[in-house]
Amino acid sequence: MIDFLKYKNFYLGFSAIMFIGSIIAVSLFGLNLGIDFSHGSILGVQFKDAVPKTSQIREAIQEFGIKDPSVRTTEGKGVEITFQDIVSQEQTKDLNPDQIEELKTSKQEELKSFLNNKFGIVEESVSFEEVSPIVGSRILNKTAWALILSTIAIIAIVAVSFRKISRPISSWKYGIATIVALFHDIMLPIGLFAILGKFYGVQFTLQIIIALLTVFGYSVNDTIVIFDRIRENLIRKNAPNFYEAINKSLNEVVGRSLATTFTTLLPLLALFFFGGETLKYFSLALLVGITLGAYSSIFIATPIVYLWARNKIEKIK
Repeated sequence: MIDFLKYKNFYLGFSAIMFIGSIIAVSLFGLNLGIDFSHGSILGVQFKDAVPKTSQIREAIQEFGIKDPSVRTTEGKGVEITFQDIVSQEQTKDLNPDQIEELKTSKQEELKSFLNNKFGIVEESVSFEEVSPIVGSRILNKTAWALILSTIAIIAIVAVSFRKISRPISSWKYGIATIVALFHDIMLPIGLFAILGKFYGVQFTLQIIIALLTVFGYSVNDTIVIFDRIRENLIRKNAPNFYEAINKSLNEVVGRSLATTFTTLLPLLALFFFGGETLKYFSLALLVGITLGAYSSIFIATPIVYLWARNKIEKIK
């Protein structure tokens, strides 16, 4: 039988370093928010010949004078380019609304001609769309409230479900351990996207928010499965003490947990490598989060529960 708790301090120390590192990354670099969360424009184009590399298109847009564009391929020979503004605040500060619209239209035509000369595009297919940050802000607010209410509900539900095993630790502490592991699984991908946004221009979009909410549910489920097996072994007195009950439970479910995670990761890997730019970072967030969910349920949540009860380990009666 594998002794999963033997190196518990190493697991928790390593995870704490990664968690703090993610917080530092977000604090230093921030998140490169997509236009879902800030005012911007979406430019859609179709190319006459082969679609250039996204890096080439991005460099061309920057050459035109637009900062930090995001490029993703669409159906056929199409590309969607998102950016903050085609005209800067400096250019519009002394203009009235009508003049601003004229300037934007002029810039759009210049950009269309520029791309046509650079790559060759189907001019009739070009579309410009302005995006308001209102929808993104509303979703962020609703997401924050959903996470707060879900956290409270998880602690309450776990406390009630595990009330029959209030020894050697109170049942609500299983809920706290679940939430600690959960925040670890959410924070690390956010830290990763802060780094990717800083050095590679990757934008933090609504798709990534959706992926993190999916990870939220997956991580909770993985941890509860292990805790439920611990509960069964404690109730049935299948181990001489709490330490052995945890190890026995982990050995019984680790194979199923890893198999479930592996089969979930396979289609996500396919999406990451073959799904195109549209799904690349959505699938990356899921890949990282679900992997962390499997890790944290075994190497964070259960060691926390054990350390909480370390001074109270007793014979199961």
